[in-house]
Amino acid sequence: MDEFDEALLSAIDEILQYTLGDIGTQAIYSYLERTGCQKSEIPNKLDTFSAELRRLLGTGRGQMLGSAPILEEAIAERLCAKLGTKLEGRLPTAFSIFIRKLKEDYNSKEK
Repeated sequence: MDEFDEALLSAIDEILQYTLGDIGTQAIYSYLERTGCQKSEIPNKLDTFSAELRRLLGTGRGQMLGSAPILEEAIAERLCAKLGTKLEGRLPTAFSIFIRKLKEDYNSKEK
């Protein structure tokens, strides 16, 4: 696992812990494991992570919780802060696409 992936997992964990607490965070990770996405696999399964988070928490379109997009944006902001960059405004694209592009940009700067 590279530095970017570690920062991503750390950002996810911090945001989930902050917003959902220990029990909520464990529930999310347990749910993801049941759907075939171990915590350590999230950086390689961003589409699955996002889809399952949205399935579990909703997207806000007529749903009571609708918090998945809010969590995704908070995760992206936290990751950007960890990497020393800034997220301007809202996520410009789908969460998984944004994270992949951010990783690509980060890795090109590291070389």
